[in-house]
Amino acid sequence: MNDTLHPAPKWFAPVTVVALIWNLMGVMAYLMGPVNNADVMSSLSEAQQAFYQTMPTWAMTAFAIAVFAGSLGCLMLALRKRLAIVLLLLSLLGVIVQNVHAFMLNDGIAIFGQSAMVMPLLVIIIAVALLYLAKHANQKNWLD
Repeated sequence: MNDTLHPAPKWFAPVTVVALIWNLMGVMAYLMGPVNNADVMSSLSEAQQAFYQTMPTWAMTAFAIAVFAGSLGCLMLALRKRLAIVLLLLSLLGVIVQNVHAFMLNDGIAIFGQSAMVMPLLVIIIAVALLYLAKHANQKNWLD
């Protein structure tokens, strides 16, 4: 195995910065979301308020893991560290668990409407793509 760190292509750094910004927006959604913001909560329907008020700790923990591990994973990816792979895998698992709660254990579509599926699907696709990017970067010896 060749352990020499190879230069990453020019597109790699901008992609990792955009990915970090994406995940930091997730952190903001976590910190400023309905559970932590009375103004946001009061703007929701009764069914939506009940969804958030009864959200189990494990689902909120999954959300936190998804966004914080994703942000750290993207930072590690930008710094070209292999730790990004583990962190982005944790983030993807957090995303999956969070969506199991929202759409399998609850009827998130009935509560939030069909358009509510767009963002979770986008989040899953991006989380998978970021994990793939980290694994690909590791195989190409772009990560240290």
